[in-house]
Amino acid sequence: MPDQPVLTVIDAHESSRESLMAHVAGELRAKALVGESFLPALLDRETTFPTGVDFGRFRIAIPHIDPEHVRTPGLVVCRNDRAVEFQAMDDPARTLEVRLTVWPLVTDAENQVGLLATMLGLLQQDGTYQTLLTASPEEVAEVIAPALAATTR
Repeated sequence: MPDQPVLTVIDAHESSRESLMAHVAGELRAKALVGESFLPALLDRETTFPTGVDFGRFRIAIPHIDPEHVRTPGLVVCRNDRAVEFQAMDDPARTLEVRLTVWPLVTDAENQVGLLATMLGLLQQDGTYQTLLTASPEEVAEVIAPALAATTR
């Protein structure tokens, strides 16, 4: 039976994508949720396969990595106090200003597509973005519950 998925809400104060990724990776490593290889693999993957998504009214990034770098399944919601640049998933030449990043942590590759689809569906619902950006961790947990469950299906 897989580990119970863990929701981690991080409020960050970073000025670049790289420093934001290092900050999140450091918090996840401190909680033993990811391995040492997580950050280098994440940075490499982001360069090759950007994760910025433009919803029109808002922009987010969904940094994700292969399961071998993750120890415990879950989801990270990181709210940065300022926008940092991510490249668009559908057009890597386009830069998006992003404050909210959502990080799927999967330990089974079969769960990754379902989790991403569930998360993208949630973000398209009215009010989800604002809730994730400003609500208490408890309120975030309520909104994220369907996506969190998808990490271990």
